[in-house]
Amino acid sequence: MRPDPVIDRSTGNLVCVLRERVLALGTQLGWRQDEVIAFAEGVTGRHWQECGPAELAAVRDEYLTIQRAIEAKLLLRRALADALLAERCVGGQP
Repeated sequence: MRPDPVIDRSTGNLVCVLRERVLALGTQLGWRQDEVIAFAEGVTGRHWQECGPAELAAVRDEYLTIQRAIEAKLLLRRALADALLAERCVGGQP
C-alpha cells in the first residue's frame, strides 16, 4: 500500500513526481517500498510524509549514485571476464 502523497499548491505535483521516482528507483534496486521509505527517512532525517522537493531530490540523487556504481562495477566485471577469456584463448587454448 503506497502512502498518500502530500499535496500543497506550490510544490504538490513535484512532490508526487519525485516520490514516484524515488519509489521506482528503489524498486529497480530490488528494495521493497518500506525499505525505500526507510532509506529516504535516513537520508533526509525526516518522515516520508514530511519530505519536500529538496529532500526527495536528494534521495533520488543518492539512488542514482548507487545505480551508477552498480553499473560501473558490472561493466568492470564484464571487461575483466572478457580479458581473462581472451588471455586463455591465446595460443590456441579454448
